[in-house]
Amino acid sequence: MLIALRGHWGEPYPWHTRGGIVTEGVLRALGIPFDTRAIRRTVGRQIREAYTFSQSALSPVALLLTRDLMEDAGMKRAECIAMLYPELDDKLVVTIMGACAQELYDLGHKENFFYLQHAMGLASSIGLGLAMHLPEERIVVLDGDGSVLMNLGTLATMARYRPKNLVHIIFDNGSLLSTGGFDSHTTSGITDLAAIAKGAGLERVSAVDSVMDFGEAVIDAFNGDDLSVIVAKVAAVGPNHYGMDLHLPENAFRFKRLIGERKRLASKNRARSSCLQLTRALLDSSRRRSGQRFSVHASRRLQAFSACGSL
Repeated sequence: MLIALRGHWGEPYPWHTRGGIVTEGVLRALGIPFDTRAIRRTVGRQIREAYTFSQSALSPVALLLTRDLMEDAGMKRAECIAMLYPELDDKLVVTIMGACAQELYDLGHKENFFYLQHAMGLASSIGLGLAMHLPEERIVVLDGDGSVLMNLGTLATMARYRPKNLVHIIFDNGSLLSTGGFDSHTTSGITDLAAIAKGAGLERVSAVDSVMDFGEAVIDAFNGDDLSVIVAKVAAVGPNHYGMDLHLPENAFRFKRLIGERKRLASKNRARSSCLQLTRALLDSSRRRSGQRFSVHASRRLQAFSACGSL
């Protein structure tokens, strides 16, 4: 058995602390031999030795792996989010729970960010709803492979309704990082989220595994006028701490209030634009009908300008 050794010095996930502290005691109580001395340089050999021992002892054995041994090299999600951050000011952003939310929050919270805590799998559903009901806004969903696997139906629903203002970014680290760092279904290479998205009927799907390719895919998605999905292969590495001075109810209230303010501003801008178009139409009409009494057309123009100025 390969068991994550959690809950010790440097543990960033508070929900693992109690379980990690009692792991060795539980193994002793069960009479299961275990080793905690695995290091990166020799871990492959130690796994083979553990298997050999289990066969000769006719008993399960456990090799406890520290968090750093469960982290793979490669593109980091935090690097990708840092690249995105300056481009998010004019967009509504929904993140899934856990590491993704923390890494965005650590860059500096903005009122247009909504961190969907305690609802694994539903960031894509909320993003889809926002995109359908707020067609004037650009919606960005920051998701994870574990969450998408819990809610694959959303990909089919997205393909059916196809909101052009939605960008769905899936960070695939092949790991259920927030629940112990165990492998997800994508680790083996059998489950391909990009292929699933295409099979669901989504047309603009990009699969990337480098920071440069990720940046190009994001630029293409943000500059495009269609629903886009980006599946980014990243390392199973999380933040070194957890903690937000912003609880879910407050975040939800402020996010909703911002949406209301932006809707009112958009409505006001539409009214102003319509008013200006009416004014131009009246001026054009006045020029064409210059033979009629000026006072009538002047009055209409003044009323139109007055209405525009009051918006």
